[in-house]
Amino acid sequence: MPIPQEGSVQAHFNRFTGKFQQAGTGPEMHNDENKSKRQMSAFFDVDAAANSHDGRSLKAERRGKTLSKKELKAFKDKRHSKKEEKRRAWLRD
Repeated sequence: MPIPQEGSVQAHFNRFTGKFQQAGTGPEMHNDENKSKRQMSAFFDVDAAANSHDGRSLKAERRGKTLSKKELKAFKDKRHSKKEEKRRAWLRD
């Protein structure tokens, strides 16, 4: 890496090919985390999605929420009806 002097231009060379290379385009650009972040950022704002929960995971956020008796009963009934549907599925075949 050349020593920067005032009024000079700094260039980065790829040590394998000897060609010019943009700063920051080394092997760290190709790990799974950076690759997935680049691909997802084409479709939505990755940083805003990561910071939308104040640093907490979705699981931790849901753990703090308490359900009312009505919501809990509806959840249990829905789960029970799904189980019954699976149990009786062989009758329709």
